[in-house]
Amino acid sequence: MAERANDIDVLGLGVITVDVLMRIKGLPEKGGKALAEGAALQGGGLTATALVAVSRLGGRARMLGCLGRSRLAAQAEADLAAEGVDVGGILRRDGAEPALAVVLVDTLSGQRTIMASLEGVAYPAFEELPAGDLARARCVLIDQHGGAAGVALARAARTRGIPVVIDAEAALPHTADLIALASDVVVGEAFALSFTGAPDIGTALEALWRTGDHASVVITRGARGADARSRDGAWRQDAFAVPAVDTTGCGDVFHGAFALCRARGMPLPDAVRFASATAALKTRCLGGRAGIPTRAEVEALLAERR
Repeated sequence: MAERANDIDVLGLGVITVDVLMRIKGLPEKGGKALAEGAALQGGGLTATALVAVSRLGGRARMLGCLGRSRLAAQAEADLAAEGVDVGGILRRDGAEPALAVVLVDTLSGQRTIMASLEGVAYPAFEELPAGDLARARCVLIDQHGGAAGVALARAARTRGIPVVIDAEAALPHTADLIALASDVVVGEAFALSFTGAPDIGTALEALWRTGDHASVVITRGARGADARSRDGAWRQDAFAVPAVDTTGCGDVFHGAFALCRARGMPLPDAVRFASATAALKTRCLGGRAGIPTRAEVEALLAERR
């Protein structure tokens, strides 16, 4: 079948992860043991999980990355494909592994403890990315692990007038460049404060706004909602209160929903509201992907909370 322009809603570049998750009633003391109340093995990763959200919401998503031929790599790729994410952009590279994360969810406090290994993780060079993918994309999503390829992809997308959504949790070597190139900077509260050195969210929002030619800056704040800024000014989006089991992956799901809204041309305040509702519904289940809602579920929550 011939490739068609704009047949990819969200083209994503970033980390692919496998998550081992456990719900534990109080974390054990050092050297101790604990029996988990629940456990799951799921695909994870910032961009990878965001693209699963795009697919669940009815969008067309394509993943760019590198994986080898190990059992873990095969599982990570198969999990994405099973969710309807196009994995044709994942390059085969011997020895390349998905990241591996162990996530402990304390049912008493609701807090998560995450340990991750990036051993064997590899990323494509910009020149290795499939030719023609960018011309097919309505929006590009890049996380902090995109590296130099992410910077080049963001620059090429902006030149074409394609929205570029950036997800960053840590100040890695290319993070500042990615943020400067993004049309839409969507980051968590802790990163926003540490990256800008600002004393409060309002100041951090304005500092991030000044880092580049942005259409929007959004700072997600969990149960405190989100603070956003566009060319029309700043606003606050309240969180959607729902019974929560696990918040793992909420930020990733927010990014996916927001990127899909940008791909479809939704007004920015509506996009932030839609993404907030999507992320809230994700908390219903253990893990970053199991609870990702469908578009119908999100629209039902939005209608209920008008």
